[in-house]
Amino acid sequence: MKIVDIYFRNPLSWDCIISVFVAAGTCKLTYDKVIEVPKNDFILSSVSDIANISFSSTGFILTILTVLITFKAGSHKKDKIENYDSALDFFFQTALYGQTTHHLKNCIKSLVILGLTGYVFKIITPKSFMEYLFYFLIFSLFILALTLMRCLLILNRVLTLQNK
Repeated sequence: MKIVDIYFRNPLSWDCIISVFVAAGTCKLTYDKVIEVPKNDFILSSVSDIANISFSSTGFILTILTVLITFKAGSHKKDKIENYDSALDFFFQTALYGQTTHHLKNCIKSLVILGLTGYVFKIITPKSFMEYLFYFLIFSLFILALTLMRCLLILNRVLTLQNK
């Protein structure tokens, strides 16, 4: 079994686990004075950037999902596998289509929650807790990166099917 298959069984949990470990590692490095917590302005600006990227990426994923749904609406179930015009038409009639749309919907949810949480934390976090906002920033960055990676893996698999 490939690592990617293990990851796709429960990607949200894996994203959180990996991000928590990276944020905890950053906390440890900060405590050991290997790295410094950036200035408050940089942290606040970066939290806004991550939130904006999250919302923009949500639009990208919504577009992918819309295209898949549109193509599925135009495909029809056939009696035999050989009767399908392309592997992509066949894909729309399999359980993989449902799994793909499920993963993409979860990516959208994850990114919207990430963006909203970032803005809320930016608004309510007092200056004395900026260090914790920095750790949230690291956590958010990895959630964002892993979510986008997951979407690209899904998109790559769909495009591979389309080319067959």
